Amino acid sequence: MKQNSSGCRLQLMLLAAFFFMGALAGQFAVLRSTDETISALGACLRPYRDALLGAESPLVGFGALLRVYLPEALLAFLSAYTLLGTVILPLTAAYFGFSLSFSVCALTAVFGGSGLLLSLALFGLRALLTVPCFFLLAVPAWRASRDLTAAYLGKSRVSPAPLAVSWRRRCLFVAALLTTGVCAERYLTPLFLKLLFP
Repeated sequence: MKQNSSGCRLQLMLLAAFFFMGALAGQFAVLRSTDETISALGACLRPYRDALLGAESPLVGFGALLRVYLPEALLAFLSAYTLLGTVILPLTAAYFGFSLSFSVCALTAVFGGSGLLLSLALFGLRALLTVPCFFLLAVPAWRASRDLTAAYLGKSRVSPAPLAVSWRRRCLFVAALLTTGVCAERYLTPLFLKLLFP
C-alpha cells in the first residue's frame, strides 16, 4: 500500500511538472511577443471583450461550455485504456498548462489590470474545477496505461488488473463536478462580469 501511494505521488508530481512547464511556456510566449503581435492579439480580443461586456451579453450555450470543460478530463479517462496514455497524459498536462497560462497572460498583456479581472471572471471557476479533475483522472490513468504497456511489451508477467471500483467512482465524481461547473459557469459568469465591469 505504501509503495502504491508513493508511486501515485511520484506520478502526480511528474504530471504537475509537465503542467507547470506548459504554464511557464505560455507566459514566455506572451512575454516574448513583439508589440506588433500584442497589437494583433488586441485586435482579435477587443471584439470578444466588447461582446462579453455588452449590455446584451448572451449566455454561453451548454455545448460550447462542454467543449472547454471536457477535453482534458476526457483524454485522461481514455488514456487509461490505451498504450499511448503514457505519452498522451504528460503532453496533455503540458498543453493544459500552456493554454490556461497563455490565455490569462494574453488578456493581461492586451488589457492590463482589467484583462486580469476579465481572465479571473472567465477562467477562474473553470480552472478551479478542470485542473483538479484532470489530475484526479490522470494519475490513475497513467498508472493503468503504464501497466498495460508493460504487459503488452512483455516486461510484466502479470496481466494488468482491471481498473478498480474506486476508478469508476472517481469518474462519476469528476463527471458530476464538471457538469456542476458547466451549469454554474453558464449562469454565474455573466454575473461576475457585471459585478467586475459595471
